[in-house]
Amino acid sequence: MVVLMPRERALRSWTGELPTRVLPGALEEEESKAFTVPILTDSALLTGSGASKNRTWFDLEFKPGEHSVSMLLPSIPKKCRVDGELVEHSFDRHWHTAHLTCSTQPLPAVPQDLVEVQTWVETFELGSGEWYTGPLRPLEEMGVLPYGYVKYRAEFTYNGEPTMYVSAFGRDRKWIFINGQVVPVVPADKPDEARNLHVQFGLSALAHAGTNTLEIAYEAFGSFNFGPEIAELKGIESVRYGHDPASAKAIETWKVQRFPAAMRGREVDPEFSKAGWSKVSLGDSATPTRASTTSEPQVREMRPAFTWCRADFALQPTEGWSIPWRVTFEADWDALLYLNGKFVGRYGTVGPQKDFFLPEPYLRQGGRRQNVLTIVLAYTERPSYVRTLRVSPYREFATRRARLELEW
Repeated sequence: MVVLMPRERALRSWTGELPTRVLPGALEEEESKAFTVPILTDSALLTGSGASKNRTWFDLEFKPGEHSVSMLLPSIPKKCRVDGELVEHSFDRHWHTAHLTCSTQPLPAVPQDLVEVQTWVETFELGSGEWYTGPLRPLEEMGVLPYGYVKYRAEFTYNGEPTMYVSAFGRDRKWIFINGQVVPVVPADKPDEARNLHVQFGLSALAHAGTNTLEIAYEAFGSFNFGPEIAELKGIESVRYGHDPASAKAIETWKVQRFPAAMRGREVDPEFSKAGWSKVSLGDSATPTRASTTSEPQVREMRPAFTWCRADFALQPTEGWSIPWRVTFEADWDALLYLNGKFVGRYGTVGPQKDFFLPEPYLRQGGRRQNVLTIVLAYTERPSYVRTLRVSPYREFATRRARLELEW
């Protein structure tokens, strides 16, 4: 038999097995065997099936609403049940087709706007976290390769040298600050500089006579897994300042922090001290002027700092439901997002992504168990740049399991 139906419905129809004993005239020795029947419906998934004595059951997952179910059966079932409740059914003897309706209740989960947050401002201060001291070298040689913002800090004595030259192992983006002021670096029109490997800038408007502080935020956001850059190293290679690259003096001693104090490797440290955190209501914060949506943040507002925001939310278990969750995040600065310490996404002001999937194994549900959503907002000391922070279900993918039972 060939069954024709719309493609959308065909993609959500399934096949199940019935025991041979339901066939009219089945032999006793064939009762242990089974045959396949189509289940024509709009179910998202068939998760299981089974049979016992004179009953056969199928577990189907449906979206909220009313759903029609049709099954090609060899004989009319005496009773049909959905989740243990008897339901009316009809049987077309000519087409050997049983018809019934399955009703799924509305989705019990609702969105949660996270307004009350704890914040902590991370700077380049040496007293926080672990710092490597020594000459520059690739990040690969310093241990586990980080994912995120790597901090470099050094001091140099300025005696009127006109130019500073910064070279990197990789072409990752980096932001340079001298005495807390961001350097508006514009790569020259050369192949290697266009790749952000080497940049140079004037010092006269940034440095002052005597000791100056140099801070570099290096964005280590993954490596190439194809092409000529597959073996590219990460990190800052050298920093020199002088009249020309050949005679420029190198800055030899550096402090490098691969992971912030609030991190344990690539995950947020759940035992990180709450001292220094302050409570803020995002709704009560003064809304700043929105940053440009170009490929770079507004340089004039950048700070050598990162604002951490931590918000709690609870999810109650919903028996029988399969509900995927997401966090919707919008801000005027780039950010990293973590759920219960584990990385879940990187937000960029250029977009287009603002919804981030929250993997079920990372979520905590039931009782007093709280989920902790952590945001690292780049190059600012103000949490008020966060415009949207919301946890909500993916309504279009939420389903509830229904057990369909047939009795002969």
